[in-house]
Amino acid sequence: MDGTSNTPRTMTVGHVSAAFRELDGWLREAGAWGQIDVVDALPTALSTLASRVPAPDFVIVYQDYPGQYAEQDVSTLIGVVPGAVVLCICSEWCGSAARTHDDWPVTCRVSLGDSVARLSRELAEFCAGVPALLPLVAAEDVFAAQANAGISPEDLHGWTAFIVTTDADTVAMLRRLLPTEHIQWSGAASTVSTSSSATADSLLFLVDADVAELQISTLVDHRTRGSIVVALTGYPGRDCPAWADLTVCKSHINVQVQSIGKLLKERAASRRWLRAE
Repeated sequence: MDGTSNTPRTMTVGHVSAAFRELDGWLREAGAWGQIDVVDALPTALSTLASRVPAPDFVIVYQDYPGQYAEQDVSTLIGVVPGAVVLCICSEWCGSAARTHDDWPVTCRVSLGDSVARLSRELAEFCAGVPALLPLVAAEDVFAAQANAGISPEDLHGWTAFIVTTDADTVAMLRRLLPTEHIQWSGAASTVSTSSSATADSLLFLVDADVAELQISTLVDHRTRGSIVVALTGYPGRDCPAWADLTVCKSHINVQVQSIGKLLKERAASRRWLRAE
């Protein structure tokens, strides 16, 4: 941002496949993204950006499948526009890419479903003069900047969050994530399963959980049926356990925060519907 205008310079990179047509149309219809330069391929974009002055403020890359772009090209792109917001919008086919590919830094990766919300927030911060978060910052800094993007206090109204872990750092991270005072931390699943607060309105975080060690069946019983159970793991690529609603990799939790928020909204809507009946 050059300080003379709140209208950004924007570039989109990649073929606009059927998956991205709605988003691409939204970018153009929004009217807030300035002149949008369209480049079909990342190598072409790199050649263009090497000599472009001024550089774009936003570079939005469409990715249809994991590994679509060479890691060297991704690194070059980030280096050639150091002051820009670089975002890779990942299609549904890239669902596992955050766990199995390291080509895009976590701060650059955005799921297609979360793209409008993320782009809107980035644009609002640009217009307000908030400095962009650098692509290569530490994961904890990314978390601190984006933790509450997908969950609001209203989402958590009436919920009690339980964190089952012996890792104090993880507890501190989740306390920043959850905008609620109703959080209980326990190092053992048995404590939660016997708690009078463990009801159908429980949000359970099981950290690096082993099914046998934590006796998951004691949690997902008649008292917690209907709760949301999140398996928080430090092991990328792990499949979602049968007892979990979501499996979230700790190093990419900022990307998946909105998935937790969506589940909270869905469960709240379901409860309202049942009560209305």
